[in-house]
Formats: sequence, structure tokens, C-alpha cells
Amino acid sequence: MTKMGNGAPMQGRPKLPSRKTLIRKLDAVFSILIKSRDNKRIGKCPFHYMSIMPIECCFHFITRAKHSVRWDKRNAIGSCLGCNCRYEHDQTFIDSVFDWYKGFYGEEVWDKLKSDSNIVAPKSRTDLMELLKTLREEANIGE
Repeated sequence: MTKMGNGAPMQGRPKLPSRKTLIRKLDAVFSILIKSRDNKRIGKCPFHYMSIMPIECCFHFITRAKHSVRWDKRNAIGSCLGCNCRYEHDQTFIDSVFDWYKGFYGEEVWDKLKSDSNIVAPKSRTDLMELLKTLREEANIGE
């Protein structure tokens, strides 16, 4: 509660965190959730067939700029740092990742994810706070 010019307390809504703060927190919690899920499910970077590389990163198949799927579990997998960086620059690797995705999840899931990524998803700060709460509960993480 803040004070008005005359010293009286001003009633109103609680101040919400900024979008930037909420997005940063969502990214951190989502990364923990995905890495934990895939360490249990796969145990290593899925893009290394002949060697075991540890899961270090939250790898997004579709750019994080598309907020409609940025925190969608279909759009992420735990990977090693090298594969996460390589995905930005190596078209042959990108093609193999898409093939891997379709083999692991199925062509229909890939098509639906791509379709969902083109939806404009203006999320309010309240929506982002609710999503953060949901992801924290799922990841079993407190404030």
C-alpha cells in the first residue's frame, strides 16, 4: 500500500512483476522442469547416438520468440550445450533434429506444434503469473 499526497493510504491492486521479470522466471522454471523430465526419461542428450553427453540445456525446437509455444513441453527437450549451440548454425543438424522429433513424437505432433507456434498469443502479466505458478507446481519448486 502506498500513500497518497495527503498521507492517506492508497488502496488498489498489488503491483505485478514486469513482463521481463516474469519471462525470466518462466524460462528458469521451464528449463529446470524440462531438464529434470528428460534426465529421468532419456538420461542423456538425445542427439548423440554413439556417445553419452549430459543434459545441460533446455533445447527449443521452435524459436523462443514464439511465445505461444515458448513454455510448451512439446517444444523442448534436455540437450547438451554443444547441440543447443549447433542448432543455431548447422542446417544438416537442424534437419536431423526435425527427423528425430518426428520419430520420437510423431509427424502429427510436429505438425500441431508448428501450427500452434503461429498463433499470436498475447499473454497478460496475470496470465504469465498463472503459468509460472503452474510450472512451479509441476516442477515441485517453491517461490
